Amino acid sequence: MLATIIQKDMKFIAITIFCLISIFTFGQKKSEIDYYRALIDSFQFDNYTVAESIQNKIEKLDTASLKDFSPDIFANIVYQYNKIDSANFSGHYAIISWGCGSPCQMNAIIDLTTGKIDETFSTSNGLDFKKNSYLLILDPPDKSMFDKHYRDLIGPPKFYIWEKNKLKKLK
Repeated sequence: MLATIIQKDMKFIAITIFCLISIFTFGQKKSEIDYYRALIDSFQFDNYTVAESIQNKIEKLDTASLKDFSPDIFANIVYQYNKIDSANFSGHYAIISWGCGSPCQMNAIIDLTTGKIDETFSTSNGLDFKKNSYLLILDPPDKSMFDKHYRDLIGPPKFYIWEKNKLKKLK
């Protein structure tokens, strides 16, 4: 009799686990990349390339461009800047990032030819950018399963180009 009860309980547990797996696996068939495929395909890094690129020519950080930052952020930017060994964005710029809570990242675009911070902005799901492209993707999709509730919180990926030392949103 005890064996029958255990067998029924095991069957119930197995069916419950199968149902839960089915809900989470089959209910969300698309990854974020698949979900945003059309949007991603319309903004390719190769369509926004820069001709120039500096190699290892980095000016000293212009600390006057940091005057509006708190001391801890100032120190973090200086620390991040001192780790830069070459441009990582749009030919002669560097993008640095630091945490500001969960989910929150602060980011700065620094012109390595002047050492000046040209732009700061926040993201919730990181960035995607290339050394020889002036396209910048904020909160890019990733390979995880698409989660509508999470995307409703942080919004869809945002696409910008770097133009005249300013971010310009693409539609």
